[in-house]
Amino acid sequence: MGKIIIMALDAGKYDLKAIGRNVEGNPEDIKRIKFRSKMYDMSKGFTEAEGNSYKIELDGEAYIVGEQGEQSSNETSKTSLLHKLCAYAAITKYLEPNTKDNHIKIVLACPITILKNAEAKEEYKNFIKGDGIINVNVNDENYEFLIDEITIKAEDSGILYLNPEWFQNKKVALLGFGGLNMNFTIFDNSVAVPSSRFSIEFGSNRLIIDLADTLKSFLRGQNVLFEDAERALNEGVLTVLKKPQSSTISVIEKFKTDFVIRAKEELKMRGYNLDLMEVVAVGGTVLKIESALKEIIGKEISVPSEPQWASVEGLYRIAYIKYGKK
Repeated sequence: MGKIIIMALDAGKYDLKAIGRNVEGNPEDIKRIKFRSKMYDMSKGFTEAEGNSYKIELDGEAYIVGEQGEQSSNETSKTSLLHKLCAYAAITKYLEPNTKDNHIKIVLACPITILKNAEAKEEYKNFIKGDGIINVNVNDENYEFLIDEITIKAEDSGILYLNPEWFQNKKVALLGFGGLNMNFTIFDNSVAVPSSRFSIEFGSNRLIIDLADTLKSFLRGQNVLFEDAERALNEGVLTVLKKPQSSTISVIEKFKTDFVIRAKEELKMRGYNLDLMEVVAVGGTVLKIESALKEIIGKEISVPSEPQWASVEGLYRIAYIKYGKK
């Protein structure tokens, strides 16, 4: 017997996040799914899916998505095979294999760059939705489902429904730090209609690449890989040959501060002074730079307890209201 699944899904450039459950189940059955938006094409050679990764077969081709993938998406558009595969792999986590009549209803986060173009928005929606019943094999199990409905919402906008009190009757700048971009949105006395919205390249990838260069310079030319810089950013210290290099702690902290200063100055050059408005910050990258955000923008900046999940959590509330009570 099939299921009706309601869910919120953000197929991000750095990772995929989803929240959902069987509409006929209990609220306690809500499940969170998260894994890296990376892909390995199995036509290059067989390998096992290990760690937080999934082997997925679609239309006769096999791939691995997740942390074992070999490439991250740096495309401006998410309309790519990688994000479709990640979305489908996530959907199967809510289903039983070898079942039919599964129906999926999604509130889907959409990039701001796509949202501004009606044709591109519809293309992205249809790309994920597919043409009918979808058959996919994940980790050697067969799944079948139909995506009945998709509601498109802007990236980061879920926070409006999670913490509406942060936006009511105020002029608020919403900063959404994602994998590739920092989304900037102004809400002026309205939680429904933004007065300004755009993206600039100040996301996690930029943060890690620039940190790798900074650490390389500090170590007098010693190469620092992307993976090493990412770990150093998360841990607050660079580890070399299994030994934490305490001298890098202050370098990393200063780097994070400088990164936020540059982002703030970039916005100021575009005519937006964060000192003159209230600021809300969401996105997984906030976890890495929260102390710097509070130092540079001010301790009064509003940051949810789980910034990496806040928007998806808010979008799930929309999914429940729209699809869960039918």
